[in-house]
Amino acid sequence: MIITKLILWLNKKLWRIFALAFFLGACCTLAFEPFSWFFMVFVSIGGLLWVLDNFQGHSLKKAFLIGWWYGLGYFTTSLYWIAFALGVDLKQFAWLIPFTVLGLPAILSLFIAPVTFLTRSFNCHGIGKALLFSMLWAGFEWLRGHLFTGLPWNLVAYTWVPYESISQSLSFLGVYGLSLITVFIATLLYCALAAKIVKERITYCLLASTLLISMYGFGKWRLANIEEAVVPGIYLRLVQPNIPQKLKWDREYAEKNYEKILTITKIPAKKEITHVLWPESAVPFLIEYDHEHRERLKTIIPPQGVLLTGGINIKRHSRFNVQVWNSIFVIKSNADIIDIYNKSHLVPFGEYIPMRSLFPSFVKKVTAGSVDFSFGSGPRTLKVPGLPAFSPLVCYEGIFPGAVKSKGGERPQWIYNATNDAWYGPTSGPYQHLVINRARAIEEGLPYMRVANTGISAVIDAYGRIKQSLPLNTSGVIDAELPLATALPTLYSLYGDTFFFVLLAAYLLSFLCIFYRDRQKKIISQ
Repeated sequence: MIITKLILWLNKKLWRIFALAFFLGACCTLAFEPFSWFFMVFVSIGGLLWVLDNFQGHSLKKAFLIGWWYGLGYFTTSLYWIAFALGVDLKQFAWLIPFTVLGLPAILSLFIAPVTFLTRSFNCHGIGKALLFSMLWAGFEWLRGHLFTGLPWNLVAYTWVPYESISQSLSFLGVYGLSLITVFIATLLYCALAAKIVKERITYCLLASTLLISMYGFGKWRLANIEEAVVPGIYLRLVQPNIPQKLKWDREYAEKNYEKILTITKIPAKKEITHVLWPESAVPFLIEYDHEHRERLKTIIPPQGVLLTGGINIKRHSRFNVQVWNSIFVIKSNADIIDIYNKSHLVPFGEYIPMRSLFPSFVKKVTAGSVDFSFGSGPRTLKVPGLPAFSPLVCYEGIFPGAVKSKGGERPQWIYNATNDAWYGPTSGPYQHLVINRARAIEEGLPYMRVANTGISAVIDAYGRIKQSLPLNTSGVIDAELPLATALPTLYSLYGDTFFFVLLAAYLLSFLCIFYRDRQKKIISQ
């Protein structure tokens, strides 16, 4: 009776239906860090399907808009923190805040609206609905992660990362595959509640439970058969200076900032440090040309080790032709630079303006400087004296599954991610970023050294478990041994999203069989 009255009340005004869809999308945000209430995925997606079944009067246009409003709630509440980056220079970028808060979510919502539109178009029920909806959801997540350089942030699978047993499925499913299974389970649970036949309810619940228990059992087995081993003879120091973003590139504070990170790095250690890791853009000078400041690095680099640090790399081809890269420098104890990695996956509008000729001259990138960053050549495996081969990543590069190491060649033994989340203040952004990095560790079977300017710096083992960390808005160091990579490469590191596409094909084939069967039954009954 109450549900019937609610449906009648909502159907009187279209905006009420869209407001409910927005609210359900916002609820999904609670499944991500820093809340990690994973069950909210089931509540949110189940609620979306309920709205889709009860409130659009078989209108495909309304089904599309329901999905769009759901997406707007989902992305507005989970990506609000991006606007904090504009506050670093509010005078110049204030006009962009409305676009960041609402415009970007409005665009990203177009990756959810087709899911509800197509689900309503086929108008199927039970297993067929579960197969179709989850297949479409995961497929459009994959598109969101790849089209227009991609933004694979807060994919549904990331809700499992804090739950170490189930998250181990990432080692073969990958993040898109785990999203597919998760949404399938959520849809099955909704179908169980909506089913009128008890046998169907039991069937859907059993199938959902079997999938959950299987993933949990696999994770338990995987974690029970590991050795807590480390690379002998290596003791890393991860340095978190905690420099506010507003002061980071202020010339008046450059010397003070540099002195701060040098002083923190010199803190006495319990064991002899072999290598030092600094965060993104840690050096506020052009370290390749500023020999005076580079000489001071001799005081903090271990005799037989190196410093890995983020910095700005510049090449001047002529007076008006300058290239700038966001880079990682490998510096020996004698202050010589022995290798440079240039960031290859840049942040649109943050580090460069895509299709710049289409935008007026006053549109600037958010990061400091008037020149857009150039693209590096792609992921590389670096070999450094005294260290196992590693894959260097600069900040944003760590969010792209399957793109954190070079293709072919020697397998790296760990990942070094120099990042700077000071842009986003005390918001949920840095917590979400850390979870994404943990997922990369599980997918690749590689330990992940995350060194941030102001948190959250962390030592993550090859199974995505945080061994040590420093919180937001604190300065300090993490002294840690380097965990071992998995003895064998994970299936995901070998085959990438192949298994995901196999699953998608299996879902599609199963759905078509069920859809054809149901259609034939309907024809016969007529």
